[in-house]
Amino acid sequence: MTAPIGLALPRKLAALGPIMQLAFVPTDFDAAIAYWTGKMGAGPFFLWEHIEVDHLTFRGETVSLDFSVALAQWGDIQIELIRQDNDAPSIYRDWNSNALHHIQLAVEDYAEALTACEAAGFALAMDGRGLLGAPDLRFAYCDLGPFGPAGFVEFAYRPPGAAGALDRMSRMKEAARDWDGSDPVRPLF
Repeated sequence: MTAPIGLALPRKLAALGPIMQLAFVPTDFDAAIAYWTGKMGAGPFFLWEHIEVDHLTFRGETVSLDFSVALAQWGDIQIELIRQDNDAPSIYRDWNSNALHHIQLAVEDYAEALTACEAAGFALAMDGRGLLGAPDLRFAYCDLGPFGPAGFVEFAYRPPGAAGALDRMSRMKEAARDWDGSDPVRPLF
């Protein structure tokens, strides 16, 4: 397939950025933490409860979502476990599986990621902005359809002003490097 003269084809999803996270919406949040720490050796998990997002949409409609996550490092990959704490419509609410929910790519160009998603025929399921005191921090989830490696791909755009988020990620990686299995769940803040 060639693009019309003067138009470039969007990059494929795999070229947008590295996979940095595997995320799950387990049917039993606490049992999933115990599994990942006890059987897989990932940890410690950092718990972030009742997350506030400045602006969040689900399938084009603004939603007020109450959710919590537990984050840990498994080598170079972050493991995210998600628990929805209210009944608002979202990509988490009706996920009745312990299978991989989404992969997250760290992207440098948020608009390009959305264009690539649309060009691949993947519907934008949920997107948000403003998190951790960084109003320009953006994220979006595209539905990957029946053959994807997970239900969704998340694009995470962390602008230079999101240094606090990057500091927390570094802290989690350091804690995992020397983790001896003690204190498996810790507060993120």
